[in-house]
Amino acid sequence: IGQVDSQTYTNHTIKNNVIYNNSFSGISLYSNGNTLIGNVLNNNIYGLYSVDNKSSLIKNIVNFNSKSGFKFQYVRPGTIIENNTAIGNGEYGMDVSGSVHKGVVYLGNYFAGNKYGIYTGTSSGWGGTNATFQDNYFFNNTAGIYSHGRNLTILNNTFVNNTYGTQVPGFFANSTISGNNFIGNNYGVQSINPPVNDGLNITSNYFLDNVFGVYISYHTNMIFNSNLFEGNFNGISGISLRNINLFNDIFVNNTVGFNASAFSYGLNLSAVNSTFLNNTI
Repeated sequence: IGQVDSQTYTNHTIKNNVIYNNSFSGISLYSNGNTLIGNVLNNNIYGLYSVDNKSSLIKNIVNFNSKSGFKFQYVRPGTIIENNTAIGNGEYGMDVSGSVHKGVVYLGNYFAGNKYGIYTGTSSGWGGTNATFQDNYFFNNTAGIYSHGRNLTILNNTFVNNTYGTQVPGFFANSTISGNNFIGNNYGVQSINPPVNDGLNITSNYFLDNVFGVYISYHTNMIFNSNLFEGNFNGISGISLRNINLFNDIFVNNTVGFNASAFSYGLNLSAVNSTFLNNTI
């Protein structure tokens, strides 16, 4: 039940504790190099509250905390967040905001019923640079991943029944979304108002039964390659698009396969070896 405060600990392992019903956090970390394994941190304000450190978080459970399962400030490169579970937290399953952080790896985590599964970045758009999101599962969150980062890799994740699978409000430059499954979301991927020449690659993903498989606006120099859009209301939709390239994509049984809108002045759309089959439009 009690709170663990690691202000005086460095390079320690905190393992297999059950900590709940605290007025602030289950565990607070203010030192570097700690490893948290197999802890249960439920029904606090924050399951974990961490400031200015590089740590490894493995197989922890952070459920039903009133604000965040994990809350990070000033995360150092090399932080690994692996095989954790965050369910039903009031705001964030994982909040990595308010700081510039680079090179964080999110691997094999499960997020369900949170407002945001993973929230990264700052309003300046530099938070979350070079982050990797791989093999995570996002179910029934408002947004699975919400990121202001650049140079992101979003690889082999599954997004089911979220309002937004991946939501990127303004920054997504030089990033790759590959090998993911987007199923039954309102928006599989939404990205709006990125920098000019943003260079977003969406490759080898499966978009099934979403309202919008991909919704984008004010994008340039995007590549779609070998994606399957099936049974969505809109496969790809957006406004003010330029230099959008489709290679080997398949659109089948969507209401609208590709809709660039009348507002996409100067649109240069290239569709090479792409297939449109049984779409209404």
